[in-house]
Amino acid sequence: MSKRFIALGIGNNWITAILAKWARNSEYYTEGFAKIAANGFSDGSVVDFNVATKTLVELFGKVKRETGKNFHDVYATVSSSEVRFIPTTGVILLSKYGREVTSLDVAKCIDIGSTVKLSIDEESIHRNIDSFTLDGQENIKNPINLEGVKLKVKMNVLSVKRSVLNNLAKCTSQAGCIFRGTVFSALACSGRVLKEEDKVAGTALLNIYSEMTELVIFHHGVLIDSQILPFGIKTITNNDGQIKPDILEEMNSQLKLSSGWGKVTNIKCLCDLLISEEIMEAFHVVFNVPCTIGACLAKETEELPAERMGYIKSLGVLDYLQEEKKKNARKGVFANTILEKTINFLDSYF
Repeated sequence: MSKRFIALGIGNNWITAILAKWARNSEYYTEGFAKIAANGFSDGSVVDFNVATKTLVELFGKVKRETGKNFHDVYATVSSSEVRFIPTTGVILLSKYGREVTSLDVAKCIDIGSTVKLSIDEESIHRNIDSFTLDGQENIKNPINLEGVKLKVKMNVLSVKRSVLNNLAKCTSQAGCIFRGTVFSALACSGRVLKEEDKVAGTALLNIYSEMTELVIFHHGVLIDSQILPFGIKTITNNDGQIKPDILEEMNSQLKLSSGWGKVTNIKCLCDLLISEEIMEAFHVVFNVPCTIGACLAKETEELPAERMGYIKSLGVLDYLQEEKKKNARKGVFANTILEKTINFLDSYF
């Protein structure tokens, strides 16, 4: 992972870029912010290659002019009506008589759970761990160093059409940068809108675009469900911004089909466009769950633009990458520990 990179947030009306640089201990600091109209993009993905490429050229050029810094790597949010949430499990036999669980066992169990059936035009973009079960004992968050015979992981995989990623990668390349990775838009936003207590209590985040809405549901601190709903701000409101009751009822019916909806105690909403309190009240009445407009959480040491709400997606990408970097660092520590134990064993017997 290069030291300096761009976190790209693709919204419905705006596309944002944050230039960041890695520091020690998987920390990052921001070096520049830029925001322009999301021409060539719609509902989080590319809809016009030439126009979208021109938009990225303009955006990257703006960052370089304002910061005087060069960069090549780009990590971006992505969305599509074809994003799929796939619940899955993985099981491994540790030993006939039982033994201690290692980080390698956990990795193998997750790899098996990640082996889901995807169509030829799909690609997995996220693996989210719910919990582990060890010999029937459920809801284990970290099974390493525990002893048992059989280890099972409960998890989910998020996938998207490969063409969505390829089109975004091509535009990025044509704009002079390298597309390094992606984060599902609603997942990125959740890190900057939902507090840990929200994720524990049971919270749904509705990330509303023009023609669709991303739904993610958290409970007990983990992602338990996600859907793409065919309802956006343009479909649930009329030209005067008033709610269409029949469409909202239809949206409510689809929300109730979500396997995690029964655990939702509150809803946070996001939208590129201004959402009125009247719309939130209509959501509350129809969905029968308290609804509020999401706010962008800031870290203590951060210096963010006054319009930080517009940078939620880019900030979410930064936080997601940071967490992945920390996980990889911990894996390195585990690997070194296993190597040290192996060397000590060899030293003792040979």
